[in-house]
Amino acid sequence: MGGWSIGMDIIEVRRFRQHPQSKYPHFYARVFNEAEQEYCLRYGDPYPHFSGIFAAKEAVFKAINKVVPVKLSQITIEHDNKGEPAAKIDTPMTVIDPKNLEIKISISHTNTLALAWAFVLYKSLSSELAEQ
Repeated sequence: MGGWSIGMDIIEVRRFRQHPQSKYPHFYARVFNEAEQEYCLRYGDPYPHFSGIFAAKEAVFKAINKVVPVKLSQITIEHDNKGEPAAKIDTPMTVIDPKNLEIKISISHTNTLALAWAFVLYKSLSSELAEQ
């Protein structure tokens, strides 16, 4: 049995600007993995990027957590060499086989707001998850 779900999130960039990565490294390490932090810190103003990745993680969480229990720390947002974002989920294979899960995301931001949406397609679920 398969299905789909969507998630969306919007965040004000000032929330991250008011809590800079250099002063709150433990928070950033808890929310963003090393590659995500490196990606954001490449920019002169990293906070729209941190906000966008955070919004994307929240959007994926909202879309997937209804069927597959995940934590924000298990969601990774990557960008390919063209800048296209992608989400990866780090869950045990017993929860869901990644081959049966397709996630599409989009991230947009300005200097003040970041918005992301996620579309999750579950190609097939274990009978245990499908009954939830």
